[in-house]
Amino acid sequence: MWWSPSHLPSVHDGTLAGVALAALALLALGSLEGVVPLATTARHVDGAAKAAARLEEITRAPSPTPDPAHPAPVPASGDLEIHDVSVRGILNGISLRLPPGRRIALVGPSGAGKTTLARLLVRFRDPDDGSVTLGGVDLCRLRQAELRRTVRLAGQDAHLFATSIDLNLRVARPDATADELRAALDAAGLGPWLDSLDAGTDTMVGRHGTQLSGGQRRRIAAARLLLADARFLVFDEPAAHLDPTAAELLQRGLASAAGDRGLLLISHTLAGLDAFDEVAVLEGGRIVERGTDAELRAAGDRYAALAATPARRR
Repeated sequence: MWWSPSHLPSVHDGTLAGVALAALALLALGSLEGVVPLATTARHVDGAAKAAARLEEITRAPSPTPDPAHPAPVPASGDLEIHDVSVRGILNGISLRLPPGRRIALVGPSGAGKTTLARLLVRFRDPDDGSVTLGGVDLCRLRQAELRRTVRLAGQDAHLFATSIDLNLRVARPDATADELRAALDAAGLGPWLDSLDAGTDTMVGRHGTQLSGGQRRRIAAARLLLADARFLVFDEPAAHLDPTAAELLQRGLASAAGDRGLLLISHTLAGLDAFDEVAVLEGGRIVERGTDAELRAAGDRYAALAATPARRR
């Protein structure tokens, strides 16, 4: 013990200052602050060790989509094509061609395989049968980092960093001008919301974008993809969490802003798809119908049935 009642006479006779006695008491209490957390820490050590072991196992596992030993150069031009592709239990004999400048929407019920198809285009996985090519070259022959600079995907789980809207957008293109950032946000339907923010694009989004709604997060991710210097853009459900009016504004904005880039939009909502050159209906792992929005509505088949189904039930 740093002090005891025996110290009190020392205070009375002036040998020990009263302030020093109080400091000794606080020092004793403060010395415990360094060891109190150790008991809690010890309880977590075992769990942390197991988590580290699992991470090590994952990082040591062979890549399911390895880069080729001698990669081919990415073609400077050409179409992005899916040739009779199958993924067991998900896709069955899919073929689709996306030329630069063409806008294609892929729709269908949940579980139809739309997201799997999007992942094939950036080689997050390879098909079990068939092939995916860029300018006639199989994606398996390309270095993945170079492929993904040419074909960019905004997935359903697109990540936002715990920083400002501005810096989240600049991940795609650091040298973008303020006008280019604003144009991308306008195309994603965020212009009025941005105008309501005191800090504008300097507004912080929070960790994983938690200061934003789900719809706002998706649209910022969509705007970021529009800024990317890529020849092909793939949007996976950017209109999720949006009401029909906002979804239509977003999907029309994406179609308009794509310019001469190829655009594939995967969507659960049909709002605004008349702005696209082609709509393909995916069902049961197959493309069962394709044409323009007007043609498919007039045909009265699967697409027309989807149009008549409330979005919450698709």
